[in-house]
Amino acid sequence: MDVYARPYETQRLKVGAPRIALVVGGLSLNPQSTEAAIAELPENVTLAFAPYGPNVAADAAKARAHGHEILLQAPMEPFNYPQNDPGPHTLRVEAGDMKEDLHWLMSRFTGYVGLMSFLGSRFTANEQALAPALEEIGRRGLFIVDNGASPQSLIPATAAKVSAPAARVDIVLDSRGTPQSLEAALAALETQARRTGLAIGFASAQGTTIARLALFAREAEKRGLAVAPVSAIVDRNAGAATAAEAPR
Repeated sequence: MDVYARPYETQRLKVGAPRIALVVGGLSLNPQSTEAAIAELPENVTLAFAPYGPNVAADAAKARAHGHEILLQAPMEPFNYPQNDPGPHTLRVEAGDMKEDLHWLMSRFTGYVGLMSFLGSRFTANEQALAPALEEIGRRGLFIVDNGASPQSLIPATAAKVSAPAARVDIVLDSRGTPQSLEAALAALETQARRTGLAIGFASAQGTTIARLALFAREAEKRGLAVAPVSAIVDRNAGAATAAEAPR
């Protein structure tokens, strides 16, 4: 995470300016949306890649060449598995060898600063299953980003126990899928950043969402907000993210 992190600079903002990390995920599954995200989003927007894209290694390398920091989205078992199956090598509570699946996922491409949970409501709620995975992620010099989708997730607390740096998404920006809800979510994200100093927003790679996030990111500095790569929000020493600990 130190080698691949994007440098964070706020030369034109005052010290202590509120920081917002924008993460766009689901990349490499759709060539058009992947290309749009890489080309249109400002460099400080973090891009998260699914492990199943046919050209994921090349797509991830292209994103880094364009200056983006990147994450690996790790599929994790939801409560309604296998009806809702995230894909091959999903990290499961009752898996025989969780590390074998984790290592397969981590081998799909290189250059990422950390992993981000994908689905995973059951896996992230089970500390016995979750702790070894987070310990291995931390041992590899990476951090974990909780996708913020499950209120039962134990990622922040468990990461702190095993000294794995972690962060948690504060607001899923496109959860309702309408332009009005996206505007409301961005406003809420900005409000939280101003209140606590830090906020992380996540959205999936879709055409209209990409265009709106690109505009938001470019205009943020004019409003005194710093759009930062997600690595700049992770507390690497304590093993738990300051964003995750901030009052909500």
